[in-house]
Amino acid sequence: SNGTLYYGRGRGGQITRFGWRDRTGKQLGTIGQPVETLLGFRLSPDGGRVAYSTPTGAGLNNVWVLDLARGLNTQITFNRGQRPAWAPGGQQIYYANSRGIYRKAADGSGEEELMVNGRITDWPTSVSPDGEILLYGINDIMALPLTGDRKPEALLQTKYAEGHAVFSPDGRWLAYVSNESGSIEVYVQGFPESRGKWLVSAGGGQFPQWRGDGKELYWMKPDGTLMAASVELQAAGVKVGPAASLFRIPGGDPYFQPAREGLKFLVQEPDGVQQEFPMVVVQNWAARLAK
Repeated sequence: SNGTLYYGRGRGGQITRFGWRDRTGKQLGTIGQPVETLLGFRLSPDGGRVAYSTPTGAGLNNVWVLDLARGLNTQITFNRGQRPAWAPGGQQIYYANSRGIYRKAADGSGEEELMVNGRITDWPTSVSPDGEILLYGINDIMALPLTGDRKPEALLQTKYAEGHAVFSPDGRWLAYVSNESGSIEVYVQGFPESRGKWLVSAGGGQFPQWRGDGKELYWMKPDGTLMAASVELQAAGVKVGPAASLFRIPGGDPYFQPAREGLKFLVQEPDGVQQEFPMVVVQNWAARLAK
């Protein structure tokens, strides 16, 4: 009311290192150099690399790939990219930016290819094991054929928010989240026919992930606790076992990726906080508009 304007210049992001923890939460070691990562890193199909996005200047996020054995980083995108997802063979990466979903070689070579126009929130979540279908979206689950005319179709589009869909290892089932019950929970249903729907989580669940053989599901509770439950995928339906709490995922933006055998999990270990930017105060800002 007195002509004073306040604005922030961003806040310090969390600096983390990638690291493994076992099912009890015991640290098994960290990997590579500290990075400022965003939610949604993904392990490659062979478990040897992790794709992630991080700011690389001017407030732009780009996709990088970390070799877990050597601890070496390779920058993949240079014109914005985030929320990467791997193709089944590990040779290509799909990612989102403000124009849509793109595909590029996982070693950074060649040019990026636009797969579908969209919004920044239409990030890719899973590619079918045969490499034919890309799932994307966090409010509706969309399916994009990766061959032919590439015309996306709505797989789940209701008055509720459904998203974060991931294919089972055999490609015949989807795990996803929905808020249809009033809270965000994890569900499983058939694919491509939506044969049945089975509730997996209770008390909230996010970011479902399958074990490599499809016999166990993992998800994160709202408080960051990593959960696990056995799953039997049968022709007649899905049988979900009792849920077990594993450990609290570390980090300000908790996320995880299971190793293929489900015996350890890749997480972000906090490694410090970046500089906090101070608030800026501008007095008599309206007078500056005439200059």
